[in-house]
Amino acid sequence: MEKCYFEIEGQATLASEEISPPLPPLPNLNLDLSDIDLDDIDWNNL
Repeated sequence: MEKCYFEIEGQATLASEEISPPLPPLPNLNLDLSDIDLDDIDWNNL
């Protein structure tokens, strides 16, 4: 989490001094929707 500052009554207040490591890049999700048969999904159990 980056340093977050909130304006409170005109004064910047440091909300968090901790900086987490950057998130790893997300995998490239190439979903082939043509492979999903919507009739096979149990929508009540999602």
